[in-house]
Formats: sequence, C-alpha cells, structure tokens
Amino acid sequence: MNCPKCGREMESGWMIPYKNCFLEWAPGRWLIQIPFFPRKGRVALRSPEPRDTAFNFPEYPALICQSCKTVLFQYQ
Repeated sequence: MNCPKCGREMESGWMIPYKNCFLEWAPGRWLIQIPFFPRKGRVALRSPEPRDTAFNFPEYPALICQSCKTVLFQYQ
C-alpha cells in the first residue's frame, strides 16, 4: 500500500504497545486517566488479533512509512 501522506510504499509489520494492554486515542493532549471521572471522547484501540494469554501484549497489524513517520493500523 502507498502512504496516504507522501505516496511512497509502506512496509507491513506489527505495532506493539510498551506497557499498556491497549492503546487509547483522545481528541486532545494530556487527557489523563483518572478512574473516577469519565474520559470524554476517548476510544480504546484494542487489537483485532486474539491474545494467547492475558500476559501477552496485544499486537496490531500495521503499515509504516519511515519516510514521513506515518503508521496505519486497524483496531477493534
């Protein structure tokens, strides 16, 4: 697939979170997670790939363009 930003060929691979079990998208920066308050506008980005155990970090099939630093991935 070609990069939607620069048009170069993208490489396929996997995006793997470092410490969290899933990623979150938020409409703004610095929206901290406080357990007692709702997180408006956030979307949990869970991997479409099943995990073998609860101890495995989820992996997201992803395409990367190293030229313009763009990553595309699917979530559930």
